[in-house]
Amino acid sequence: MPNEYKDLLFQVSKLYYEQGKTQAEISLIIHTSRPTVSRLLKEARDKNIVDIRINYPYERDYPLEEEFQKNFNLKEVRVLKSYGQTSEEVRKGLGFFAADYFDSTVKDGDIVACSYGRTVASTIQALHPERKLNITVVQMIGALGVENPFIDGPDLVRQLGDKYSGNYRYLLAPLVVSDENARESLVSQVRIQDTLKLTLSARIGLGGIGGMNESTPSPIWTNYISTPEWEELRKLGAIGHMGAYFYNEAGEIIDAEINKRVIGMGLDHQKEIPHMIAVAGGESKALSIRAALLGKYLNVLVTDDSAAKYILNLK
Repeated sequence: MPNEYKDLLFQVSKLYYEQGKTQAEISLIIHTSRPTVSRLLKEARDKNIVDIRINYPYERDYPLEEEFQKNFNLKEVRVLKSYGQTSEEVRKGLGFFAADYFDSTVKDGDIVACSYGRTVASTIQALHPERKLNITVVQMIGALGVENPFIDGPDLVRQLGDKYSGNYRYLLAPLVVSDENARESLVSQVRIQDTLKLTLSARIGLGGIGGMNESTPSPIWTNYISTPEWEELRKLGAIGHMGAYFYNEAGEIIDAEINKRVIGMGLDHQKEIPHMIAVAGGESKALSIRAALLGKYLNVLVTDDSAAKYILNLK
């Protein structure tokens, strides 16, 4: 390639990609036609004078999404290509896609019901909205009281409300109480009743899905479930939990004593939320996700390819 011609390609590329000139403006500068400028820019790309990169941090698996949509009647499916990444990186990717969907859906005046957990926290951390909205984020279940407050309901509803300069409402109660009488006493209080009623008006919900693969309960259940109780739940057929309610492989809430002591909006109400977003991934959670889908406790799923493939193979 003659040096003069190469210089021309450099000049056109700099004017277009670095200085932001239009093709029409460049045509006037170099005294040629706009179609010629377009051809020169294409040639610059073909000859690697210009290297275009899309700095998109995570990649969606569109064929898997399409196949998943055919099998499950959902409003939206986002499937992350995990590429064998660590669970932490996968969680960040799920949060990225969930945040993208949430921000595209939320609008002024919305009531948002928010749960707890690491994937919910990742979603909120990934949100960087460029607008203020008069939304109200309400805690859909009681507080975990875990050592890490950044994954607990109260802190998450505050963070999410603050992202949009909106409002938030706490559910001033523990996640699980000692017995059914204690639960009835708490939910009869006016402030808790008002908060639970507010969750029923939510247009958007945001939550995770918990698995039951571990032989002992995860640290978030430390204050509520002992190892023997966890084993009993598994014997009763519990395959997953969502909104602190345990369900079996058919998505049916099991007849377990703990399910009668939870303070929250409940899965029957949760499934009525117009945009109920569940964020969960990993092959280890595939059975829990599938059961939640069968129970229709969500209508928007953000997951990864390992979980999606496992679920589709079962289907």
